Amino acid sequence: MTAENVEGKGFYLGRPWRAYSRGVFMHTELPATLNPQGWQEWKSNAADLAKTFYAEFGNTGPGADTAHRPSWTHQLTAAQAKPFEPAVFLKGSDGWNPVAEAARLP
Repeated sequence: MTAENVEGKGFYLGRPWRAYSRGVFMHTELPATLNPQGWQEWKSNAADLAKTFYAEFGNTGPGADTAHRPSWTHQLTAAQAKPFEPAVFLKGSDGWNPVAEAARLP
């Protein structure tokens, strides 16, 4: 999805729909149409919020201001964000390097 797809309407990065769900936005340009809360609570699963992980790191743009984010979300430090970097997160047991693989694409 891109900001153009929402045609100027407000939107959220996501919402926790079940215990142990996760969402991380990193190094993303966030438009002004992003709701200042960033994340929306799914009311029927409020009890599961303590068991979810929704975080941000290094985002830019007018929607990147985290002052109004919900208390159950996280703003990561560089060290905390490291495991979510593509080369680390997607490495797997076979050592796959998505950055190197992408560089070989035509």
